[in-house]
Amino acid sequence: MSSRELGPEWVLSAFLQNTEARGQDDVSELAIVACRLWPRIQAHARKELTNKTPDDVMDLATGVWESVLRSVAKTMRRSNGKGRPILNLEAYLFGAFHHRFNRALRRERRRREMVEYLPLGRDLERLRHAHDSKAVADLDRKSTRLNSSHLVISYAV
Repeated sequence: MSSRELGPEWVLSAFLQNTEARGQDDVSELAIVACRLWPRIQAHARKELTNKTPDDVMDLATGVWESVLRSVAKTMRRSNGKGRPILNLEAYLFGAFHHRFNRALRRERRRREMVEYLPLGRDLERLRHAHDSKAVADLDRKSTRLNSSHLVISYAV
């Protein structure tokens, strides 16, 4: 059974077991709101990622959603009822998910772009042949001659 078939209780179970009564109420409320919000999270992910398979979309959405729930639960436990409470937990959770989901999409896009810039096998083969060429050997010989003509090596700081 994948994590997306389970409710948020399994993500929050460690927080539900290890908190005082006040903190446990907050985390219990978090679990209830998370259950109610999960269909909306899934719909948002499907809408944003039409070019991916449904499994890929749900895997990404589930991972981001779990990290949001852990982060918010940890913050609730740390605050222990002190400080300003979250007035609209549903809006807060969706906003946090939206932000982290977009960040994950940007990170994935940058990774894809980086792969596009990597040289192909035939380019690497050309570089290997260029390295063996006479021009490279001449450059190496000239740089050795220049370096050996200086008595003292100075470094830029």
